[in-house]
Amino acid sequence: MKNLLFLLLFPILLSAQKTTELKVDAMSTGTLYTPEKPANNYIVILVAGSGPTDRDGNQPELENNSLKFLAQELSKSGTAVFAYDKQTVVLSRSGAAEQESNFKFDSMIFDLSEIVSYFRAEQPYKKIII
Repeated sequence: MKNLLFLLLFPILLSAQKTTELKVDAMSTGTLYTPEKPANNYIVILVAGSGPTDRDGNQPELENNSLKFLAQELSKSGTAVFAYDKQTVVLSRSGAAEQESNFKFDSMIFDLSEIVSYFRAEQPYKKIII
């Protein structure tokens, strides 16, 4: 029985990853998935789609964790991943929600450029993939 349990859990041990909550600036917080054994020196920055989609790929009343699963699998394959919440998600969680239509595309681009700048300056990644 112990051998069977070991065989079932062994793949999980091989694909271990570390997750860290990371605050890039006041409005950009996310999860950094760091592979235990990096296959490369790359990082993928996941940008959630339109609407009130959070870093895990969830929306109010619609939880599917699609981006979380993608980040976990990329990390298991040896690539670091950063998934972050857009300003609309951060504000809605703090109780200061605004309509997403009030946010401009340029502000989302600015946030993303700040995140890219952070990883260029603070982290040892050779290539940043968006």
